[in-house]
Amino acid sequence: MSNNIVWLQGFFEIECIETMPLGKEQFPVIHAWVHTDQEWEGGKHPLLISGKPAQIVLEMSQNCPNTPEVLINGRLLSRGNRSWVDVKRITFLGIPIGLQGISESNGRQHKPTK
Repeated sequence: MSNNIVWLQGFFEIECIETMPLGKEQFPVIHAWVHTDQEWEGGKHPLLISGKPAQIVLEMSQNCPNTPEVLINGRLLSRGNRSWVDVKRITFLGIPIGLQGISESNGRQHKPTK
């Protein structure tokens, strides 16, 4: 297995959401895609999102029904002939002002500018 740090910017698409048990608690794990270019040009990248970034994605998807543009930071993981990005940070770009406080997965709150 190898890993590399990656940054991707594009349009976000959720494929499926799973709930994984960890002790007595359940945690969301999201399988998704980020579209950076046309698919035939290699612009569709698989994502695996868990932890705080997954919680942010779930909250944003409930409040922002359109396909959002995102900035992804993570590690490119590969095993055999498969690869995916393990998302460590996700930032939603171009979102309504009322949702800016939850737009980043690092937990910081952002105040809207006037």
